[in-house]
Amino acid sequence: MRIKPALRFIETFQIIGVIILLVSAYYYFFSFGDFTYLIFAIAGMAILAGTILFKRKIIQFVLARVDYPGVFFDLCERLRFIDNLSVDESDKVLDDLYYPQYDTDQFLADNGLTAEIRNAGSTQSSALAISTAIFMVALLLIRPHINRWLLPVLFFALVALVRYFIPKRGKGLPLYTFTPEGIITEQGIIAWQSVYDWTAGAKAGKGRSIMVQFVEPGRKALILYPYHLTHSNVEILMLLAHYKHKYGGRVN
Repeated sequence: MRIKPALRFIETFQIIGVIILLVSAYYYFFSFGDFTYLIFAIAGMAILAGTILFKRKIIQFVLARVDYPGVFFDLCERLRFIDNLSVDESDKVLDDLYYPQYDTDQFLADNGLTAEIRNAGSTQSSALAISTAIFMVALLLIRPHINRWLLPVLFFALVALVRYFIPKRGKGLPLYTFTPEGIITEQGIIAWQSVYDWTAGAKAGKGRSIMVQFVEPGRKALILYPYHLTHSNVEILMLLAHYKHKYGGRVN
């Protein structure tokens, strides 16, 4: 099992849990004494509790079967998939993470990664054009059968969906290149021994950005914005986990 599909599966499972929570809350607050609505709310809460318990089992199941379990476990921690969950990491997982024996080229090939990160060509205008065309055709077909208040929601959902599936195309020279010696940037090379840790998402303070912290006190952190890059935040986290642990020792 590949890392990226496994992470998408767990992320989808989390989204389903949130949807169940919202639907349950709706039924609870708008039951107005209706016993049927109250039953739906209680059932929804029970299902949500079950998904939380089942999530741990799913992660354990995937962890035992995924390629490169050490990198997968590291990403689950940084993306907070296992917050408040008691997930048992085996010696195999820890050895794979902290003492990787596999080849870097094989790791990149297996996960569809490249070590060079470039500026991404804009996909916004392409997504907007494609979505508008699809939406106009669909509108002619289904307009009599749909509530007009739903149209803006459907349009923006379509734009987001199309944009997600349009591949990013790099342009210009690489902004960051991952090597056994360190990360090559426009300002020079960042040795792996200098990298202290990294955080993703909300903890980085920049939405979905990734903040790389350094050992040296007072050194300005390196912040990567995947929105403008050819690599997603998951792909950058995979590169950081592999290269740092293989060539720069354990994260402090």
